[in-house]
Amino acid sequence: NCTAQVVVSYRNSASIDSLAISSEVFEDVANLDDYVNACCFSPSTVIMKNVNKQGPVDFKPCPAKDLIPGDLVMTELGPQKITACVKSSIPSGIKRMSELSPACVLTSGHPVLGPAGHFVRADSVVSAIDVRIDAVLNFEIESPARTVFCGYTGEFQCGILGASFQGFQTSPADVVWGEHWHRTRMLLHSGRFPNIALMEN
Repeated sequence: NCTAQVVVSYRNSASIDSLAISSEVFEDVANLDDYVNACCFSPSTVIMKNVNKQGPVDFKPCPAKDLIPGDLVMTELGPQKITACVKSSIPSGIKRMSELSPACVLTSGHPVLGPAGHFVRADSVVSAIDVRIDAVLNFEIESPARTVFCGYTGEFQCGILGASFQGFQTSPADVVWGEHWHRTRMLLHSGRFPNIALMEN
């Protein structure tokens, strides 16, 4: 599961500081711990994963907590590999989550394809409630995929790290984990955020 934390020591720490202030959304880097769990999956959410390592692909529901880099998952572009996992611990043990189904539980701001055919916040589909939860997860997948299929039959199409959706951004978190994910990824490498684990190939 995505519990291993990868910490990379940058020789020039100033590059991280410059990165942090190069855009308004990164001015308050201390809040990255807050942002990381804004657009995530519960560990129990199931994502369609290829279970046949050899031969034709065979997608079955797999709990998000069991996915690792290299796993093949179903996206809007077909099968694509996970390149990184992010796990954010929730120190309070409480998080507002929207349960679209027992197999698809998302943080309130997570982008999900709505009934009208455009991406909306999860809490606009199902009202969020406080849930006891230790951690939330998200995934980087081979570009240019932007979504994964979740639920026991893959009935929900949900956004992933690095994805941005026209007209969707409603908070700084949507930028930090969306179009500016490449910057956020570098910040995670700095090791400044003990509540955030990054696992990559």
